[in-house]
Amino acid sequence: MRSSRAETPGGPDAGTGFIVLAAYQPDPELFARQVRSIREQTITDWRCIITADGGPEGVVDLLREAVGDDSRFEVAGYEERLGFYGNFERGLRSVPSDAAWVALSDQDDYWLPTKLATMIPHLTEVAAVAAQARVVRYPSGDVVSETTGRRDVPIDDYILNNQYTGGMMLFRAEVLETALPFPRLPTPAEVHDHWLAVVAHFRGGARVIPDIVQDYVQHDGNVIGEARSERFNPFRSWQTVKRIVGRYEASLSPRAVARVTYNVGVGWREAMMLALGARLPLDTPDLARVLALYGPNRRFWRTLRATVRAARRGDVSPRSLVEYFAGWVLGGVFRLRSRG
Repeated sequence: MRSSRAETPGGPDAGTGFIVLAAYQPDPELFARQVRSIREQTITDWRCIITADGGPEGVVDLLREAVGDDSRFEVAGYEERLGFYGNFERGLRSVPSDAAWVALSDQDDYWLPTKLATMIPHLTEVAAVAAQARVVRYPSGDVVSETTGRRDVPIDDYILNNQYTGGMMLFRAEVLETALPFPRLPTPAEVHDHWLAVVAHFRGGARVIPDIVQDYVQHDGNVIGEARSERFNPFRSWQTVKRIVGRYEASLSPRAVARVTYNVGVGWREAMMLALGARLPLDTPDLARVLALYGPNRRFWRTLRATVRAARRGDVSPRSLVEYFAGWVLGGVFRLRSRG
């Protein structure tokens, strides 16, 4: 039972799904277009909870201008700003336990009218499904890519190289029984979609489908956005590390750089494994194997062999492989590994 989650007054009717849209100072045009695309879904039995990070002022007015008095939409405003990770978690706590399904939404994308109708049937076979999007530049409308190219790969591989993007995901409400509360590790790798997909595997399976169901809009305000390339670029990676270190550490000292590199790669995976190990029976299928690869008692050569094989299959990008083991090596040099 999810006793820590808020109950929605009145509860949903049988078959009602819940869409959680995390908002923070949304662009008015993009926000209006997104909520209208939700309104126009061919599946109509749903409620949309919009969690306004940093307060509801402005979001309520934008919503009213976009969809009028459509009672399926509601805004939950929070004065305390938590960032997208904590804001999605707050919204998911509001989803009742008997919800038929749960979808996540960004504030600035665009859903095709048949998105929900395309994805919901898969939940009869798996606990979570993710689809593809067309990548579009705003405001020019230029198509960056006709597809996001996410792949349906084994759990061992998407723990290292996430294939699930929140705004393209839909899952059974029961996933939240294990997923909440979210694990915590202050690092840019701490993302809700990765965690939810990993949990979903152990609650009935997760799947990536090839269908294009939306536009994934890229603009200057994206928190994460779509990576331009999976090819490893040492200069770009170093620039990224410096930017991240400046956010999470007080200096650019070698130890600070090592700690951030370690947490982004190794630390976040370990945080997920620790949460899974504490919340699931240890005889859960596949759990012992992924704990051995990425958990606190992982061993370097065992994990390296498994991930190199995945890279050769094309299931893990070279960049993800290099960044993960760079963090592992730096963690060893600076004695950052405290568990196992």
